[in-house]
Amino acid sequence: MNNSVLLDTSFVISLVDDSRKNHVHAVDFYRYFIDNNIHMILSAIVTSEFCIKQSIYDLPLNNFRLLPFNIPESHHLSYVFIDKFKSYNPDTTRSEIKDDYKIVSQCSFNNIKYLITEDSGLYKLVKDLQVNSSVKTTPLFFPNGLNKEMEIPPTLFDNQTNDEK
Repeated sequence: MNNSVLLDTSFVISLVDDSRKNHVHAVDFYRYFIDNNIHMILSAIVTSEFCIKQSIYDLPLNNFRLLPFNIPESHHLSYVFIDKFKSYNPDTTRSEIKDDYKIVSQCSFNNIKYLITEDSGLYKLVKDLQVNSSVKTTPLFFPNGLNKEMEIPPTLFDNQTNDEK
């Protein structure tokens, strides 16, 4: 596994929109990734979702590695999700699921260590796939905060207010 994280659409939206509930958590992770040389991967799939409502130039592109979605990754998708496709429910209409599957396939195919998201459904999907060894990627649910998701023990300063520091 390479030392990298694929950024889900919810993460990049929260990163650049300071009115979002989890903006502070997104910024904390962003800084952590930079400080710890964890390469932030921005998928073409994510940018296609992001650009529906916002310009790609609102993102700090110089800190991201761009990842296209290519034929080998699309083919890999069938291996990662073979059981899901066998039990496909045509009544499921959530279009984002298709993109979630593609993103997870990219993580698996490219040996990306982490996938960061605010989407509890995507988080659970990756956790489930880890159990049956379909993927090795570790999902990070950024609303939980940096310390919990990266298993960083709290420090003495974490319980102090800004005035006390």
